[in-house]
Amino acid sequence: MDRARLIEEKHRVQGEIRALRPRVERAMGEASNGRQRRRAQRMQRELERLMSREGELRMAIDRAPR
Repeated sequence: MDRARLIEEKHRVQGEIRALRPRVERAMGEASNGRQRRRAQRMQRELERLMSREGELRMAIDRAPR
């Protein structure tokens, strides 16, 4: 993948992170039963996956030729 596409993908992932983070925080705060806690945990795992992907993209961008 070329550098421009990596940057584009990083921006898309960052947008997903920005959208998901407040939903995760709200879900964690409102989780009062097992089902809600599991849902909040799934959302948290997705957020962590996105953050990991963002880090991978940052490293790939740094390595990509300019």
